[in-house]
Amino acid sequence: MAIFFFHIYNDTDGSTMQSHRIEFESEKLPSLSDKEVFELLKTSPNGISNEEARIRLETYGKNQIKTKQRSRRIKQFLYQFTNLFAVLLIVASILAYIGQLPELAFAIAMIVLVNGMIGFSQEYVASRIAEALESRVPTYARVIRSGLEIKIPSEEVTIGDMLLLESGERISADARIVESYNLYVNNEAITGESLPQPRDFRPAKTTMLTHSPNIVFLGTNVASGFGKAVVYAIGEETQFGKVARITREVETAKSPLEKEINHAARLIAIIAITIGLIFAVLAFGIGIGFASAILFGIGIVVALVPEGLPATLSVSLSAISRGLVKRNVLIKKLSAAETLGSTTVICTDKTGTLTKGEMTVTDIWVNRKEIKVSGVGFIPEGEYFWCDNSEECKRRLSKEELEKNVYLLLEIGTLASTAVLVAPKDENKRWTVIGSPTEGALLTAAQKAKFNVSEVAKKKPRREIFPFDRTRKMMSTVHEVDGNLVLYVKGAPDVLLSRSRWLFLDGKEIPLDEDLRNEIMDTTNSFAERALRTLGFAYRRLGSSGTGSSRNLESMRLEDLENELVFVGIVGLLDPPREEARYSIEQAKRAGIRVIMITGDFSRTAYAIARKIGLTECSEYEKMLSRRELIPDGQLDKMNRKELGEVLKGSNIIFSRASPYHKLRIVNELRAQGEIVAVTGDGVNDAPALRSADVGIAMGIAGTDVAREASDVILLDDNFASIISGVEQGRAVFRNIRKFTSYIISSNWPELIPFILYILFPVPLLLPIILVLLVDLGADVFPAIVLGLEPPEKRFMEMPPRPLNERLLKPTILLRTFIQGMAITIVSLVPAFFVLYQGGWVFGEELAVDSMLYKQASTTAYVGIIVGQAFNLLALRSSTSTVYEKGISGNPLIPYAFIWYIGVVIIVVFLPISQSVLNTAVPPISAWLGMFALAPIVWITDTSWKLLGGARAEIGVPKGIPSPIKTNANWLDDY
Repeated sequence: MAIFFFHIYNDTDGSTMQSHRIEFESEKLPSLSDKEVFELLKTSPNGISNEEARIRLETYGKNQIKTKQRSRRIKQFLYQFTNLFAVLLIVASILAYIGQLPELAFAIAMIVLVNGMIGFSQEYVASRIAEALESRVPTYARVIRSGLEIKIPSEEVTIGDMLLLESGERISADARIVESYNLYVNNEAITGESLPQPRDFRPAKTTMLTHSPNIVFLGTNVASGFGKAVVYAIGEETQFGKVARITREVETAKSPLEKEINHAARLIAIIAITIGLIFAVLAFGIGIGFASAILFGIGIVVALVPEGLPATLSVSLSAISRGLVKRNVLIKKLSAAETLGSTTVICTDKTGTLTKGEMTVTDIWVNRKEIKVSGVGFIPEGEYFWCDNSEECKRRLSKEELEKNVYLLLEIGTLASTAVLVAPKDENKRWTVIGSPTEGALLTAAQKAKFNVSEVAKKKPRREIFPFDRTRKMMSTVHEVDGNLVLYVKGAPDVLLSRSRWLFLDGKEIPLDEDLRNEIMDTTNSFAERALRTLGFAYRRLGSSGTGSSRNLESMRLEDLENELVFVGIVGLLDPPREEARYSIEQAKRAGIRVIMITGDFSRTAYAIARKIGLTECSEYEKMLSRRELIPDGQLDKMNRKELGEVLKGSNIIFSRASPYHKLRIVNELRAQGEIVAVTGDGVNDAPALRSADVGIAMGIAGTDVAREASDVILLDDNFASIISGVEQGRAVFRNIRKFTSYIISSNWPELIPFILYILFPVPLLLPIILVLLVDLGADVFPAIVLGLEPPEKRFMEMPPRPLNERLLKPTILLRTFIQGMAITIVSLVPAFFVLYQGGWVFGEELAVDSMLYKQASTTAYVGIIVGQAFNLLALRSSTSTVYEKGISGNPLIPYAFIWYIGVVIIVVFLPISQSVLNTAVPPISAWLGMFALAPIVWITDTSWKLLGGARAEIGVPKGIPSPIKTNANWLDDY
């Protein structure tokens, strides 16, 4: 129960103001009369005075939405360095500096800085949620104060102000309507209702403000008509403000990928520090001084930390995000790409997401015949077809048949219209409607029939209009036709039928008997069962009853006027499902993803659409209710958490008449059950749930600024099918990250072994720190990115989402990297020691680091790692297929990776300036031959791993599944 407190000021003597405090329940506002509203809010039809407005502004504050304090850009930038991997690299940089390796310390610090800049540039847009909230609020408002219309900044609107409402304007505060004329408002951003809703000044028997016919809300807009409304809530106390407050309070949780990266960082840190401590102790035990032993341990820790991994991760995710843009999926938060692939449940709105959000006339019943209308949306292209069992809706209506059968119905439907069809323009490439989509659909149907609305409107001018209201369930207009007045009526077919005495049939008015009435109701029900919204049409010749003059018209009551009608026909209107929706739903089901519809629309409409798109196979509405697969109006409020949890365990659930609070509650309960939840939305009402979900998906065309800024993903084409495309690519992300992480860690082992040999045996350190750095931050980075951009493997969308407990670096992955690392160590160190022996070095002999022999041997060890990694790159492209099966096809960047290897070797080994700075030299021919002769060992170990069952353990394939090598099948690539 919302209770608002107000100070009331009484100007008793012209110089002093007395204040009092009262309270009232906002839920009672709809039931009050205009006079009671004025009295309660201490205002009048002339509004409050400027002085009164000034005092109330001081008392209640400005009409503004409080926003979460915005982080300064520097704070957002610094936040990039708080993730565990960044902290690990910062510590490694400090240790490198302490270990008297300033060059390495500087290089690692630069990598951390660059990685932070990449993350900052990709994710800073999230801080603009507050700006988007403010952009929904209009800059100015028109109000009446002291009887005068004035224009004021919207932030100065206060309690008791009289708002003026006109078509196309956004509403500046929550207000109670006290005057209306054909007033319709678009509440979709607040309530989720797809169609503009009629608004009327009359008292209403309801306590639900969001569905009251005499209440308007901040941030919504007037679709048509005009009116006046008294402000009762501003700023934070508006419905919009409450949604904003919920959005601010929602904390964004770490994505599954972020959690896995942190886990991998912890694991790598533990391994690096443990091995570093072990060898520091060993070094001290064999007689190396304590300080030297500590420095040696630090060197090992630095060697084991994959300095290039964070940068590779950010760059590859950025590249994936750019690739998804081509699929109309804009990724705002880098980790959201993988989260999308891990999604187990998609909570989606209906209107504009699964449907087009465009009303279309598809069926007409007139002259006791059914007519089909082709075409979709507001595009005025389509034809009319007779529909009967023999011809199966194939015979087109001729021009004469259209005039005889359809024109009268279209005349009644369009002459009262205030909507306007807007043709495509450069900035808007589709047909749209300004005003009511229902009226827009009727105008579109008229154009398809070549019915000239403007010409008929000139010949039959409108003299009076009686707006639609929920009580009458109809609207009517009076037109002058050949000197007489004719009443045109459109509304609910059953209501019009109860007020009709005749039926217009083949140009004649015949009495409506019981059989005809049953036929009309059967047709209406048939349309409704096909998810069509029905609208009936009728007329009355006012002159025929002796009330043809304007004076007699004014003397008649509306109830009497809208009676004695001639029923003309019915139209069925469809908000058509997107063509791709059914296929996308099927794909989601095959991929193990549940789809839950959460809509503000009525339950029967939601159920009918769900049937059309294949969300449910249940053919009976009542059976859906009994199974609790369809939660109708108001039922969710009656459920406790346990009951809701049981409902959400179902396969594909439909929630109707859901509010933003309901959507947030559903998302939170699903996440509490361990689901990875994606939520689609386009309105302000969706913002809290979008932010709370694991991945929020906003509509790029129809979505509000708030929804887009609160989301992690934006669909540029508003197409549900694009989500599935994003899921497919997202499922490749985790596996690709595992591939390039394995690739990078594989080179850490040949980087570590020279240190171990150096401490255990009297041999030179064949891989100085600077060359370790050149591997990690030079040779490995681009090929790792190439692995990160491997296209999705076969049948990814036939598999369930990856288990939440699946680790990025599980023991089998580490074992595989160790085996590959040892193979690369052979490719690297065997030729290096051969160079030493060939140059006359004797075991145990000290070797000066500036000698040519040492330069050649250390450079050989460095180049050997690159050669081994080049072979390893091809081996790691698949967890199951061998190099011989996979080859280099499928990824167009593979050849560029080899060009990268060659370029790095040329720069480091052959350029004189590099030789001077890096202490390198060109290895002898024998070393090159040895490296390339030994390199296939990397492929041999990889193939052996896959043949002997390592791949099964790595991906968790059960026993009994045939080997991909023996069966010559690549289906295990799916894993």
